[in-house]
Amino acid sequence: MSEIDWVVYPSITFTKESVFELDKFYQFMRDWFNRKNYDLFEKDHAEQVRGDESKNTKIGWTSERKVDEYIKFFIDVGIKLQNIKKVKVKNKSACKGKITISVKSYLKVDWDERWQSPFLVKFIKETWEKLVMRDRYVRYNVELKEQTYEFFNQAKSFLNMQQL
Repeated sequence: MSEIDWVVYPSITFTKESVFELDKFYQFMRDWFNRKNYDLFEKDHAEQVRGDESKNTKIGWTSERKVDEYIKFFIDVGIKLQNIKKVKVKNKSACKGKITISVKSYLKVDWDERWQSPFLVKFIKETWEKLVMRDRYVRYNVELKEQTYEFFNQAKSFLNMQQL
């Protein structure tokens, strides 16, 4: 089984209640991950329509980037929309309600599980990690943490700057 090394955990979270263009926010997020060479997957999507014509939605995204043959970066994004109603502002379709964004990240080591067995191979892997990979792990941890906070801060700024 691959090893997971949490870099940003528990999740960093931001909540805002306002009017925003959800389509543009989605596009911003997809573009950010594409620029950083991450593959993006939607792992969860659940909607609940409420009686007052609003809806609650939960969306879960996982992004991954192959760093090398041994390590992958993962950034998980959770989006929670509460009491969302469609509104028209300046002839644009927008959403009004509460949005919460949660972000966490981790490294997956030996992601393709090449070094799991037999015992001698596993021993060589553990020795190699301790002697050769230690500096690389530190560098990769720093890089992933910086990317996680960069995404989070840019997403937060995008929502704060959106004036409708």
